[in-house]
Amino acid sequence: MTYNRIARAVRQGYIATIAAVLVVTATGVAARAATICVDPSGKHGCLTTIQAGVTAASAGDTVFVKTGKYFETVTVPSGKDGLILQGASKTGVVIIASYPDGIDVQSNNVTIETLSIETFYYWGIVVADGVSATTISKVRIQGQIYGGYACINNGGPNTTVTKSTLNGCYYGIYTTASVGVFDSTISQCSNGCIYATADSVAIVHNTINPYGGYGIYVSGDGPEVNDNTIGPVSSYAISVSCHDSGYTTCTAASIGGNKAPGQI
Repeated sequence: MTYNRIARAVRQGYIATIAAVLVVTATGVAARAATICVDPSGKHGCLTTIQAGVTAASAGDTVFVKTGKYFETVTVPSGKDGLILQGASKTGVVIIASYPDGIDVQSNNVTIETLSIETFYYWGIVVADGVSATTISKVRIQGQIYGGYACINNGGPNTTVTKSTLNGCYYGIYTTASVGVFDSTISQCSNGCIYATADSVAIVHNTINPYGGYGIYVSGDGPEVNDNTIGPVSSYAISVSCHDSGYTTCTAASIGGNKAPGQI
């Protein structure tokens, strides 16, 4: 899959997400999905926890989270396809996560945007195996160098991470399914900033500053690793092995325009 095809798929997924906010009623008339507000003060009839907002939401609804600190772990369970979890600002909405994760995504086409996650034990955001088309946009995830295994742990195909800031995790992004990572900053990763064992991975126009280990590691068919800037590393800046499941053929990797010290 070429970068243009991946980008087109991302745009199509975004359009599908927008379409999900329309819900067809029993009479056949399209109705707008609901917006549920969350505010730690409970003012204006808002719920006081993000989890309460998600629980109250139906598929395609928006949970809008107002500025504040939220001491909780949030699960988006199955049956909430197309849900949008939107913070008021990237730094003003902070989830102080409890054990084990920050946000656990178990529905398809979920969007998480403009909020922060801190002090989680395992994963900042975890996308369950097989859950498709998650969008993570303008999110800040702060680990503790050795206190968070991965800022994002992705098991679902066609996940997109864009314009996000991930810092201080053992892995910045750990993925076993197709993913696109665009225009993001991933720093202080103590083992590696992006670790991908999947086909159709696109890592484009990111700034990566490892704390140790490597910058980008990809094992899969037809990866695209282009136009990234990678800081000093103790191992490989970029390591790519490209193969199919039978180890017999290989769709050529696209690697170009990267600025990286050391070995590629």
